Amino acid sequence: MATIRLTVLSSIKEQDGRLPILVCISQKKKRAYIKTTFLLNDIAEFENGKVAYRKDASVMNKRLEFVFSQYKEKYDSIEDKDWLTASQIKQIILSKEKPSHISFIEYWKKRIAEFEIEGRESYAKMNQETIRIFANAEGDVPIPAINTLLIEHFKKVDDKKRLRQWKYRIKANSPKSKNQRIN
Repeated sequence: MATIRLTVLSSIKEQDGRLPILVCISQKKKRAYIKTTFLLNDIAEFENGKVAYRKDASVMNKRLEFVFSQYKEKYDSIEDKDWLTASQIKQIILSKEKPSHISFIEYWKKRIAEFEIEGRESYAKMNQETIRIFANAEGDVPIPAINTLLIEHFKKVDDKKRLRQWKYRIKANSPKSKNQRIN
């Protein structure tokens, strides 16, 4: 499950040595970071997601809370986060426009209807069959969730299906044994 939180990493520093407060997005054991404009002099000034041990800590925490709430609001509006990687979630959060939530099957049904209107019936039927196979293998997934891992999984499923069909054709076309011919 994806999570979002504030963090500071000693490995990420500005040129002057100060540490930026980061928004950390975690998903499937991967992380993506968004830099904020808030800088700390030492990692010890950040404790449990809040700025501490500074004279301006309360003011900085209020400002930081507002900025984080903006990111959190965009994060909460993302549907089907389980299908996305941490970097994809980061891109959606940083994008100005709201992401579309059209699914892969919905998109292709619209395209197939366009093919049929254009008189490309055989091409439409070919796409319908591919979509049927994809839906059986992967289900209906949101478009942002389509990545190389999903495509590789679909390819493996499709290759197994083709191999079964090929074996069946060989078996069906092979000469029958002598015992079977007599009967």
